[in-house]
Amino acid sequence: MSAIDPEEISETKIKPRNKGYLLYLIIFMGLVALMDQYLSTIKTTALPYILSEYKITPTQFSNLEGFFFILTFFIFLLNSLVDRIGRKFSIALLVLIMGLASLGILLFSHTIYWFMIMYTLAIYATVSNMWTIPISEESPTQNRAKYVALVYIIGLIPLQALLPPLIINTLHLSWKWMYGVMSLFMLPLLVLWFFMKETNRFNLIKQ
Repeated sequence: MSAIDPEEISETKIKPRNKGYLLYLIIFMGLVALMDQYLSTIKTTALPYILSEYKITPTQFSNLEGFFFILTFFIFLLNSLVDRIGRKFSIALLVLIMGLASLGILLFSHTIYWFMIMYTLAIYATVSNMWTIPISEESPTQNRAKYVALVYIIGLIPLQALLPPLIINTLHLSWKWMYGVMSLFMLPLLVLWFFMKETNRFNLIKQ
């Protein structure tokens, strides 16, 4: 199968999705973006608890981040799956990595090293931004920028400001639930995923 630039595929060959499906896709991709954005930023709130839990200094934590985050340079390995197994299954994998890494922080981060492994896996997935691809490919040309912007807007809902006070002050849970809550968030996303269709553009490229 020869390589084909998706931008070279004529729009006339792509059957447009109905408005109901596009609305679903905007909401679904927006929620994936929200999970991504939350995990990318919640460290700022969780950091004092992390330093206290593992008895390390900010400098030590920063050094550990620098070492473990070498993994994120290999994000092309994850993103290459988009063209190998398709957009639908790649999105499922993305959600699972973020959700299971969050669960790992909640249940298995008994030492700073186990925390860093799970934390790095979560950040590795957030670097991908592959949730932009399905909505870009399924949107009609004249509405593409608007629909992608709507996904970004949903992703900017400030959960990182809303959830920690609820988790720590109201429910009196461990700080690890700041991450663990995303393992619960993963479950409805996986339900929504079952209704996702492979993009028409990918199907044409595959042919």
